[in-house]
Amino acid sequence: MDLKERTKKFLEDNQNKLLVVLISFAIIIRLYYFFKVGEQPIWWDEGDYLALAKGLVMHWQGQEWWAHFSGIRPMLIPMIWYFFMSINSSELIMRFFTLLIPSVLSIYLVYAIGCDLYNKKVGLISGLMLSVYWVHMFYTFRLLTDIPAMFLGLLSIYFFWCRYIKKNENKGLYYAMFFGVLGFTIRFPLALVPISYPIYLFAVKRFKLIKDKIFWKSIAIGSGTLIIYLIITSFFGSNIFSAFKMYFGPTAVSLKTPILTASIDLLSMIPSLFEWVWFIALIIGILTFLDFVLGFDLFIKQKEEKLNSDFFVILWIFITLIFYMVIIRSSTDRWLLMLMPPLFFIASKGILLVYDSINKYSKEIAILALLFLLFFGSYQQLKHTDDLISMKKDSYLQEKLAGLWIKDNFIGTPKIITASTVQISYYSEGYTYDFTTNDTRYTNCIDLLGAVIDNETCQNITEELFDKKVKEINPDYFIIHAFEPVFTPKWAYSYAQNHQDELEPVQGYFADQQQTQPLLIIYKFKKSS
Repeated sequence: MDLKERTKKFLEDNQNKLLVVLISFAIIIRLYYFFKVGEQPIWWDEGDYLALAKGLVMHWQGQEWWAHFSGIRPMLIPMIWYFFMSINSSELIMRFFTLLIPSVLSIYLVYAIGCDLYNKKVGLISGLMLSVYWVHMFYTFRLLTDIPAMFLGLLSIYFFWCRYIKKNENKGLYYAMFFGVLGFTIRFPLALVPISYPIYLFAVKRFKLIKDKIFWKSIAIGSGTLIIYLIITSFFGSNIFSAFKMYFGPTAVSLKTPILTASIDLLSMIPSLFEWVWFIALIIGILTFLDFVLGFDLFIKQKEEKLNSDFFVILWIFITLIFYMVIIRSSTDRWLLMLMPPLFFIASKGILLVYDSINKYSKEIAILALLFLLFFGSYQQLKHTDDLISMKKDSYLQEKLAGLWIKDNFIGTPKIITASTVQISYYSEGYTYDFTTNDTRYTNCIDLLGAVIDNETCQNITEELFDKKVKEINPDYFIIHAFEPVFTPKWAYSYAQNHQDELEPVQGYFADQQQTQPLLIIYKFKKSS
């Protein structure tokens, strides 16, 4: 059967036609925003990855910040972007191939997983939900790791559930472990994905799993992939233990947050992530798990295999929640991206439950209810998306302009003091230094968030140490701005005024046309010729 005949047969199914419409819609809406935002200014976290990528091109391993960020950030995405930068690709090209394409493919993967977990209707509705989900849409256009990591996580789950569990293909488990570990090398919390597989398999197979050669081969594949990654990244100064120390060490900020507080904060986020229409659908969908609860003994005895889907969805949610509530004890909208697909499956089941319940009495009203839940829920998500993208499109623009100004106005490699080390380094292609020093007197004056403690002793000591640092590095520029107050000591805002014999303003960016509200000022150090 040739491609034309296969396509014709595929489209004979109305639900397949809806899938084509869904993917086409997802592509169109993403291309609209792709060209709307263009090469929007980068944020701090974006700067981490982009500066590391550019650093690989420009051999920045000697930068003051290099060891820190190459230690706490997974290096796979910087290495991929290094490839693009080495062939002089623009940010738009990088965004297209490493964000937009994985974003669209993730929608298909959610559809496919939903189909095999439950049915095509659940797959289509959950795919629609992801296609318009405001968090997923917004970060599709941010040079961060969340979208490619989610894609690899979903790809791993696709091979695990759709190929290994449903079709009994051994290679499905191999691919699941491989892509699961790749997801981890892009974003560390993606380790939760391959970790869930042994738990699920043990629950289903019990101690037979120990004798399962396919399982152990998959573990070997995952371990081998991780070892190769660690070896390669070690040549770039990356040390995975630095990240563990930062997030799980005795000084980790997360450990100072009570588990109950973290749990309440996370759970309170979910309604805003869904918006109210689909959140109601989620609540209704939870009722569909009543069969699993009442028939839990049937699941344990594996006498009702259809309950396995519910167990896998619950496991997916539970592991994610435990990680962010108990271990990290913090969460943001983008961190919870991998939590959303199983919640979309549940919300989809809720929508179908509403439809089926009403359909018993009136098909017309049932269809109207279905359309309302789908289209008004989508409208809420798209409005949130548009408002957020429009509001954040030009944020940190002044930092981008400042970095590019220095690049255009300095011959050679400038040395720049700034709180925004990675962004300014990325744009200016210069060496950047922050306000801190390694002196223990400085580090003793830093609070948990990295800010200088606001008392006279610490302010005086840290400023004196900074003066010493300035003399040692002999910088060319000093940038002060309003964007990183935590990393900007209080004395830094008046430093230029107190050193007018050393510094002169050369460029400024303001919040108003009258130039009375400065957002960023570039000072140049006066040097004798």
